[in-house]
Amino acid sequence: MADNVTLNVGSGGKVIAAEDISDVLYQQVKLVSSVADSTGGVCDEMTNSLITISYEHHEIHEGDSFVVSIVDTTMASAETLVLAFKTPAGTKRAHLIYEYSTLTGAHCELIEGPTWDQGSGAAVTITNRLRVASPASSILLENRGQVTFTASDEMISNPTTLSGGTVIDTNYSFGSNKLPESSRRGQHEFILKPDSTYAIRFTSDASSNKGQIIVDWYEHTDSN
Repeated sequence: MADNVTLNVGSGGKVIAAEDISDVLYQQVKLVSSVADSTGGVCDEMTNSLITISYEHHEIHEGDSFVVSIVDTTMASAETLVLAFKTPAGTKRAHLIYEYSTLTGAHCELIEGPTWDQGSGAAVTITNRLRVASPASSILLENRGQVTFTASDEMISNPTTLSGGTVIDTNYSFGSNKLPESSRRGQHEFILKPDSTYAIRFTSDASSNKGQIIVDWYEHTDSN
């Protein structure tokens, strides 16, 4: 028998759900979503499960997620392919992963603190993943064609005399292809140091090779 309670018994009031536990009635409350339909709701229609997205996916919605890619389809043994940039000072940080693909053997390094010839290299456009009328610009800096680093929504490809710095990550491929780091972001994300130079260097370990570098990151301001 239900333990429900009738309000205002004498006047035929509403019935509320309750459960009797040791002669004490506890009101039963149903948890519902404020929006639970297929037109923008937060719950799945079939299971009523809460729909969530990853934090990095949220950053795409916020307009703070970016990508850059370069490719070389005619690489000799020991030839390199490089993307270079600098992070600005401040509390907004780049959370970065990189991936590469190769036709034959190759390796790819993330270098922190390298130098290169100012004004050298070619421009590579940074793409904001949120494709609105005026997407936000990346905080990353480059010094192609100038002596100072500026934010121009570009990275530098293949600057001359890349040297120094510390290799903080290296990935090898002894045959074709490379598992994208983006499929394992939580294990491979680097939160880059502010006011520092970085380079991602792909090196072909065989002749007649093809190579590609993809750099994927979102930009987030420290909360403290």
